[in-house]
Amino acid sequence: MKGFNPQQRAFTEGYDIAGCVIHRVTPGVDEGEILMSQGTDIKNKTLNEVYGALRVTALDLWKSFFTAFKILEQ
Repeated sequence: MKGFNPQQRAFTEGYDIAGCVIHRVTPGVDEGEILMSQGTDIKNKTLNEVYGALRVTALDLWKSFFTAFKILEQ
């Protein structure tokens, strides 16, 4: 999902999975090349639980990104 508040939309529309994406920044909204992504199960979760699950997912994704591009070793 692209645009404003995709987490809220995934919850409201009853998606089973939501996720996080790291992408290159471009002038257009959410148009940059996707570098990494990771999903998490949001089925049967409250909205607060969805945000909590996505927070953990985002942290894991950034750690993987920094490790893959050896940013943590510098």
